[in-house]
Amino acid sequence: MPNTESAKKRVRQNSKRNALNNWRKRQVKDQVKAFLTAVHDKNVKVAEAEFSKTAAVLDKVSSTSTIHKNTASRQKSRLHKRLKALQGAPKQGASKGPRGRPRSACSAWMSTVSSRTAPSSWTTSVTRRSDSTQRTAWGSRSGVAWAGRSPSSPGAPDWQSGIGSRNWG
Repeated sequence: MPNTESAKKRVRQNSKRNALNNWRKRQVKDQVKAFLTAVHDKNVKVAEAEFSKTAAVLDKVSSTSTIHKNTASRQKSRLHKRLKALQGAPKQGASKGPRGRPRSACSAWMSTVSSRTAPSSWTTSVTRRSDSTQRTAWGSRSGVAWAGRSPSSPGAPDWQSGIGSRNWG
């Protein structure tokens, strides 16, 4: 329970703002639902009209602090995508895969990415000072001596050389 006058005022303001924000969000949800109902019924004319109303409500609500402008823009974009699909417009960039390549060129690449193990072509030999190691695509090292030294060198740590000394060289 608030004790000071400023805390009591803050409670009153918060309750008013909360009610107003909930009303605005309800307006958006109701309008989006009307649009999605028109899309589900495959009624193009009604869907176009509802989309323009939905975009107007989203713009109006995003001009306040109720929802962020990028959130409203993202919602409008996703709803517009549904409207275009209903109108039968061809999808933009449908023949392109990731990074603008044709989809046929991407299928072989996607099959190698989806496998759990790294292809043998991703493994390369790396030489560091006096130590040769194998590096895989994920950067794990096998048999790497500390700081590129071989385990038998005098400056290797005890956990690698097995000597038990702490001579770091």
